[in-house]
Amino acid sequence: MRDGLIEIFTSGSYYFRGLYRILDEQGNCTDDPIDHTGEQCLSQPTVYYKNVYFTTYQPTFDDPCNPAGNAFIYALDHSFYTSVFNYDASNDTASGEVRNITDTYRYVTGSSIPSGVKIITREGKAAGVLSAGGAVVGAGEGGSTSIPGPPGGVTPLIWWTD
Repeated sequence: MRDGLIEIFTSGSYYFRGLYRILDEQGNCTDDPIDHTGEQCLSQPTVYYKNVYFTTYQPTFDDPCNPAGNAFIYALDHSFYTSVFNYDASNDTASGEVRNITDTYRYVTGSSIPSGVKIITREGKAAGVLSAGGAVVGAGEGGSTSIPGPPGGVTPLIWWTD
């Protein structure tokens, strides 16, 4: 699989950095048993508290009367592109968690095109939700809506001007 770091040097001493992942080639990794052929990102990524959340869709054409496919929910650290959650507990060992490429996404089979991840804050806690396959799905570990947020929570600010 090709992940990459894009660095663009601009005038002065400022760098703009970005990351990319070639979705189709993830199945070439020895740790990833899923075929990602045809997988595409159809929504904007969401960045919240140093993590990037985005969804992708892989159409399946087994039955032309049933346009279902597979949805993927990705949660990556914005600096190192590593997994935020342990989405794949099947690769863990008795001595602890093992994080590899399959932990960077959650796989929802037989789904429709997923929406982007939306962040909701309430009472100082953050939740990540999206719509996939006609249901509301949590972006957190194990299908939970709970995602990492700033220490002490989020305080909404309201101000008025005269």
